[in-house]
Amino acid sequence: MAKKRATKKVVKNDYSKYLLAIVAIVAVVGIVLMVNDRSSGVSETLTEGIVDTADDVETDLIGEAWANTRAGSCFDSDDNNYITKGFAFSKTHNQVKVDECLNNTHVLESICKKTDASVTYTSKDCSKIRNYNTTICKNGACY
Repeated sequence: MAKKRATKKVVKNDYSKYLLAIVAIVAVVGIVLMVNDRSSGVSETLTEGIVDTADDVETDLIGEAWANTRAGSCFDSDDNNYITKGFAFSKTHNQVKVDECLNNTHVLESICKKTDASVTYTSKDCSKIRNYNTTICKNGACY
């Protein structure tokens, strides 16, 4: 009679499938958060110091992306373009403000003030931008 050899079955835990699933879920959540329109949660601090209308900005550095004034220097990445999301940076005051949506129809455009080279916001109704058929604000720009 032949002896049967007892064999142990080694169970190898393969966690790579679980790790791949977790990475995929994190990636999907990240993409959703980046694409999601976060304009509905504009905070009170964001709206502080807003210039009431875009017609009020004659003293600002519209048309000059980087400008040095007697008061200091300031940079506007989108050159006061309401249909492009951008930011304004004041080297003098070490300030940065990013274009945001005040609501679904108004954009808060970050601008450089000529008087003191600081950064502030101006509010613009997206439906009133000439030469563009824009009606809504999404992700800091009029569409």
